[in-house]
Amino acid sequence: MITLLRSKIDKIDEKILKLIAERFETVSRIGRIKHENGLKIKNKSRETAIFAKIKKLSKKFGLSHDFVSRLYEMIIDESRKLQG
Repeated sequence: MITLLRSKIDKIDEKILKLIAERFETVSRIGRIKHENGLKIKNKSRETAIFAKIKKLSKKFGLSHDFVSRLYEMIIDESRKLQG
């Protein structure tokens, strides 16, 4: 039973990593477009909107808002690096 559950976790982890990679690929495309058009990388209103959405979704899925916020802070930091 534990082996099956661990296998399930491994598959979930693979999906999570695939989605993060897809997110970063999309972020890189946005960064190229911003550079081509002379736009700023950091968009405070967009980041505020992301965190508001994350807060709402963390409640929906019964996840710790603090945990999800810290996770997204890291994701957004990496996104800025990719766009820069």
